[in-house]
Amino acid sequence: MNWELILGLACVGVIWTSSKPTTWLVNKIFINKDNWLYEMLTCCLCSTWHIYFWTILLWQGRIDILGACICSCLGEFIYGKLSSGKLI
Repeated sequence: MNWELILGLACVGVIWTSSKPTTWLVNKIFINKDNWLYEMLTCCLCSTWHIYFWTILLWQGRIDILGACICSCLGEFIYGKLSSGKLI
């Protein structure tokens, strides 16, 4: 398992879901916020899972469900810590 890649893509998932340009773009595209794609793009756990899964599938040609789960849980943990303001 490539731990640097897992940590890096977890951080990419956190940046994806919490950055202002992404939030602005998703809110402009989806007027009706009651659909599964909007929920997936604004959820750190879901977005990070898909970012890792598709990156590994397209880059290395293999399916790594365990790595995607670890990466998404780590991304959600980082996102929750940054959102709470308490890093310790």
